[in-house]
Amino acid sequence: MYSGEAHEIDSPDVSNFYDLDNLSTLIHKFYENKGSGNSGGGGGGGSSVANPGNTTTTKNADGSTTVSKKTVDSKTGTTTVSETTTKTNGSQNIVEIVTDKTGKSVITTEAVSASGKTTATASYKVTSGKKITLTKYETSKNAVSISETIKVKGETYKVTKVAANAFANNTKITKVTIGKNVTAIGKNAFAGAKKLKTIIIKGKITSVGKNAFKGINKKATIKIDATKKNYKKIVKAIKKQSGIAKTNKFKRI
Repeated sequence: MYSGEAHEIDSPDVSNFYDLDNLSTLIHKFYENKGSGNSGGGGGGGSSVANPGNTTTTKNADGSTTVSKKTVDSKTGTTTVSETTTKTNGSQNIVEIVTDKTGKSVITTEAVSASGKTTATASYKVTSGKKITLTKYETSKNAVSISETIKVKGETYKVTKVAANAFANNTKITKVTIGKNVTAIGKNAFAGAKKLKTIIIKGKITSVGKNAFKGINKKATIKIDATKKNYKKIVKAIKKQSGIAKTNKFKRI
């Protein structure tokens, strides 16, 4: 029932609304307050703040922050979605998916250290459904881990293949771990990686392209995480035409 009492209602200060220098700040505060969690909910999984320009900021449960942005090129019909996750230590992971008007998509990833230095970049081609092929990988580090999956715009893509020449003539890497979803390695994929001494295979590799491992370190060991039956099949596939040296060793783990 109405009590007749007056209640004071908080309202934004609009005294400077027509001050253009102040306008963007007011707009930002409006959207920030709209998504700040006053409506309850959230479930502990992080909160989202919608901002102008198709940009969304999400506070993740681990303390990191993800900024998502979507742009559409009206001339070419190309859609770009980028997601930048900043961790509590200041380092960043950037994922971008570009889709042309025919529906073909390319995904790129970039790892940036807290000091702002790019430590790794990778490119992937979406082949079918939610499967992608690693086409290029560059890094300043010696050890490389090929991801099992890449997540972007709420979708999870499985990395199922290492493309031809993906690591060709990379003279820095000494160790590579190939994710469990990878079933194929293209020709010359690691050719000329002369310092590569340790290769760990977690997936059921069924296809290895010509000269895929030609020119890796002569003392390299290929460690395969598989049953005895699958181990023999993978070794056979690698030995068939990959250019592996006779001095290279295999080990089941």
